[in-house]
Amino acid sequence: GGPVPGGLPPPPGQHGGPQIRPGEVLQGRIARFYPAKGYGFLTPDEIDEDIFFLRSELPKDLQLTQRHEDVVSQRVEFEVRIMPDGKLRGQRMSLLSDGEGKSRKSKDEQLPPLEADLVDEMIDFLVEHGGGCDYGKFSSHFAKVKKQQLKEHFDIASFDRGVQRIELPEGHPARTEGDGIGGGEEPEDREEREAPRDDDEGGDDADEPIDDDELSIPSGPQCTPTGRIKNYDPLKGFGFITVEGMEEDVFFQRSALPSTFHAKKKSEMPELCGVEVCFEEDMSNHGGRGLRASKVNLLLKWHGGDRCFLLRRT
Repeated sequence: GGPVPGGLPPPPGQHGGPQIRPGEVLQGRIARFYPAKGYGFLTPDEIDEDIFFLRSELPKDLQLTQRHEDVVSQRVEFEVRIMPDGKLRGQRMSLLSDGEGKSRKSKDEQLPPLEADLVDEMIDFLVEHGGGCDYGKFSSHFAKVKKQQLKEHFDIASFDRGVQRIELPEGHPARTEGDGIGGGEEPEDREEREAPRDDDEGGDDADEPIDDDELSIPSGPQCTPTGRIKNYDPLKGFGFITVEGMEEDVFFQRSALPSTFHAKKKSEMPELCGVEVCFEEDMSNHGGRGLRASKVNLLLKWHGGDRCFLLRRT
């Protein structure tokens, strides 16, 4: 149970408790949850180590709550992921009743094998993507399939920054030369190659002259301007949006935000300053008090490493 040669810490679960394998399914209770920060900690039944989790891994019924008391003490079943630094992370959580069993189960012991037709569909999908693709993209397409079920049929590897890829296995008849995790370009090289360039079409054209044929589009539903939140005070219940190129800021009230962001305490809210938004302009007359937004939509970005959406910030 002590340090292994080279000064590295012992593997997860070896601090006097059972060893944990990647993909193992455990049960326990949610010990702490911080709604404003979007994460918390689980206390498993059989190991003496709290496990970190992100809001996006909560059961669907709890993901949008801003009250920690709705989450803390809930009994859940969850899958264990071992991060590159050896720390444990909980994911794919589901609610349990207090009466449900506490036996420790391995994921590969309880999951059925994949049907042949489904495997063929997955192979076709990977072939269409050059023999392999980002694992997050694959798992979004085949949402009900677990990683342990895939390992019998495909190669899955992790790279830096939490990026994972799934590939056709070596020697597979549908795999062409140059495919594979060990060959070709790394995911980060592909990201750099596919990233939009400054001189690509659709880049920033704020300083470009406007074509005479370009129409002026009035804002309205489904034609919404974008900006970023300059400031917002949860206690006072209002804030302002800055729009690039506009001298005047756009006023909005708490009621214009999504309902899950109506908390009146900063401790119960994520920081909204700097968050990118699109908004619907309030066209009613408010006595000439300036531009106002009647509805504010918060823009999100996908984080592949943690498989969740985050607020998009500038």
